Order: sequence, then C-alpha cells, then structure tokens
Amino acid sequence: MCLSESLDDNDPHKFEKGLAKINAQLTIVTTGGSVFAVFGISLVILGVTTGLDAISKTDEVGKVLSIVGNVYSEFGIVIFIIGVIVLLIAQFQIPKKIDKL
Repeated sequence: MCLSESLDDNDPHKFEKGLAKINAQLTIVTTGGSVFAVFGISLVILGVTTGLDAISKTDEVGKVLSIVGNVYSEFGIVIFIIGVIVLLIAQFQIPKKIDKL
C-alpha cells in the first residue's frame, strides 16, 4: 500500500484528474440547479393557469382552485430561487477550486 500511495503523490496526471473531478462537479451542480429553476418556473406557470381557471368556476370550486394556484405559484417561486442560488454558488465556487489546482 505504501508503494501505491507514493505513486499517487508523484502522479504526472494529477492536474488532469483534479480538473476532470471539478468538471464533473460543475456538470452535476449546474444540471441540478437548472432543473430546480425550470421546475420552479413550471410550477409558477401551473399556478397562474390554475388561478385563471378559477375565475370562471363557481364559488366553492373557484375558491379551491384559487388556493391551489396560489400554493403552486408560491412553491414554484421558492424552488426557482433555490435553483438560481445553486447556480450562483457554482458560478463563484468552481473558479476558486480551479485556482487551487
């Protein structure tokens, strides 16, 4: 085991391996953040559509659809903000990791 550990310290491809790991991390984080942001926008659109549909319904059905539309919209905004925050964190953290290489 000592021989393999010493080989890892002198690995000529250490920089490339580190850069590949950072690239994989960046891909995962940006994909996840983008999915969250798009899912949030989709929920907002669903909430607005449900709210607009509630206008044409009768009393009880309209109230229920209005509440559901508001919940979808608010939840969608929160999910969208989380996705954008993840993307912003990745934007500032990944260059710092690359500089440490």
